[in-house]
Amino acid sequence: MKNKAPLTPLPAIEGGAYRNWKGDLYWVLCVARCSETLDAKVIYMEDGGTDIWDRPYSMWHELVVNKDGETVPRYHKVDDDLFPAQDSFHVYGMNGDVLA
Repeated sequence: MKNKAPLTPLPAIEGGAYRNWKGDLYWVLCVARCSETLDAKVIYMEDGGTDIWDRPYSMWHELVVNKDGETVPRYHKVDDDLFPAQDSFHVYGMNGDVLA
């Protein structure tokens, strides 16, 4: 095995429902590390979608200017009950365990 430097711990994020600054709803699964850059990525699904996406952790937490000229968070945590598909999807690991 190669002698590798220890990785820094990944930042934490609360899983569940988030709304973006445009009003769209998303479900956060976890934070993962990019295999190429080692950057932290938020792993999420959009409401009604079946695809799993990633966004840089730093971008997930940045501020943006909305159409009214207000500076707001790009994403903010909302009540998990707002995500209608929360009980109808599962993410499976390679061994068949339900991850989310």
